[in-house]
Amino acid sequence: MAREAREQAPRPFAVVYEIGDREDCEVAAYGLAFPDRAETTAVDDGHHTRSGSVEHALALYARFAAAENLRAHLVWLDGDTGGGTVAHDLATSPRNA
Repeated sequence: MAREAREQAPRPFAVVYEIGDREDCEVAAYGLAFPDRAETTAVDDGHHTRSGSVEHALALYARFAAAENLRAHLVWLDGDTGGGTVAHDLATSPRNA
């Protein structure tokens, strides 16, 4: 049973905002990637979102960012990619809104 549960477990990730040019960062949300969707919970207010994919979840958080000096990054939290690996990033700008 444990093996079956591990094989079917969703993949954990975080959405992290990079502030400025690598000046600082802030975890915006934690999420779980399922085969058919991604679900996230915001750190600051517990807001829950459901998206069609992790890429869509990342794009959503990129739009949530208020300041133009933020970049949204997707960071995988499991060991499949070395743990804590940045997989995607999106700059928050009018073209991504």
